[in-house]
Amino acid sequence: MTDSPCRQFEERLLSLPKPDPLRTEPGEELARRLHAAVCRTMPPAGGVTLDAYSKAFGEGKPPVSPVILDWVERESTRLYGADAAATLVRELSRRNAVQTANHLGPSFSAEFFQGDLLFALGCKETVPIFAYGGVPFLNVGFPRGALIAPNLPGTLQPRKVPLLPRVGRRRFISSSPAVHPKDVDLPTGAIMTAEERAVMARIVERVHRNPKVLHQTSMRDQFATAGSELWSMAVGNVLPPVFMLDFETMIRDLVRSDLQDPDSLVSKVLLTPELAIEVRTELAETRGCWFLNPDGALKRGALFFWAIDDEARAWSLDLSEDGRSLFRTEGAGPIDAEPWVRLTREDLTRALDDGRLQPALYLFVVSVAVTHGLNTGGGVYQIEYVPAMACGTRRALHAVGDHSDPYAESDFTTGMLPIGIRAPSTQSLLKTIPAGAFEVIARGGLKPETVAAMRETTVRRAFLPALAYHYEDLVPEAERTDEWLASLAVPAPIVLDD
Repeated sequence: MTDSPCRQFEERLLSLPKPDPLRTEPGEELARRLHAAVCRTMPPAGGVTLDAYSKAFGEGKPPVSPVILDWVERESTRLYGADAAATLVRELSRRNAVQTANHLGPSFSAEFFQGDLLFALGCKETVPIFAYGGVPFLNVGFPRGALIAPNLPGTLQPRKVPLLPRVGRRRFISSSPAVHPKDVDLPTGAIMTAEERAVMARIVERVHRNPKVLHQTSMRDQFATAGSELWSMAVGNVLPPVFMLDFETMIRDLVRSDLQDPDSLVSKVLLTPELAIEVRTELAETRGCWFLNPDGALKRGALFFWAIDDEARAWSLDLSEDGRSLFRTEGAGPIDAEPWVRLTREDLTRALDDGRLQPALYLFVVSVAVTHGLNTGGGVYQIEYVPAMACGTRRALHAVGDHSDPYAESDFTTGMLPIGIRAPSTQSLLKTIPAGAFEVIARGGLKPETVAAMRETTVRRAFLPALAYHYEDLVPEAERTDEWLASLAVPAPIVLDD
């Protein structure tokens, strides 16, 4: 394992001087743990090509379940038409493999965009991207606008270009009303050069103001079609097309269906009070689930669902002491006299139908991954939290005398950055910076020779340029060492022409 890209990352982290040698830095500990999880999904030497790595995703997995295929056919027919739906169904019938790293909307992020390119290397007719819409507008993918390459020294974090009005931190994409054409606008100021602004103006007309996008009646449908349009603009015919779907909607529909089966894992967890209480305890402090205060009150996250109020705002839900209901909470505890929803089959189904509940990430694992066996690929977080949630649920089941063994994994990571552009003069420590969709479009779109070079690049060589990016993302600024960027920077093997 000495040649593993993750092992090299860990060695570089350990070699960095610490501000306080007596203290283990929590951010670096997290980075090492996540990249050890990445290491388990990769070939031991990291020497396999990206082409082989992508095509191997889904090998040996059971076929995609008919329930999921039926949902994909219905939803993609509604959004994209019968021909696109048939293409997606054929692709999923060929191999059980979908990309779920993205957040719903146009994927400007270099990590998301290059992850999609990597996944697309193994696709034939279309690229199944089920993007998660249960996220706020100011998350890392910045669905409120666009991301372009950084121009400030000492950072790999992209510049954020707002294109939509500020809508508040509680708004989730999947539960928000549609965007009006007048709401889409280019910002003024010095955030972009004149050349960058001209490129962005073309993107806004092709993607955000596209009639196919704006005629949709909900934001989730607008953002799904906008994500597909951005891919088409950046990639053209060099790789198969994308017909993006909202993963949050799939989770909601499958959870509703699972609730009608009393033997399903969803029914067991939600309708068995002692099991719900055990799951809350077992998965506390698990990334993607929920975090508790020292007194046991909910600190962050949501138990099983988010509450969606009449203004489409999302609120955390916590479990009652008897495990029979969920109540809205913020800070010190409950904010309503009555539960938001009682954990009965009838009340949960009604609340899902009424749009008052949105499944949290935990139910993706319990329903889509464990119950229905969809094989998902994602970034450095997902490959850790999917098995962690399945294992925590298994421990909770065993604690209440149920010895079933739910299992799920995410064995394909897209956390690589093999494509870069030349770093500006302001970035004296870097030779390249990661290229996202904007940078590719600004250079005339994806070229066949770039894809050919990607196919021949090894996993190890593709992962090394992501080291500094992930370190900056994972380690809080106050905990980073002065030498982190110089120590971890590795130039991309594929550099786009200026």
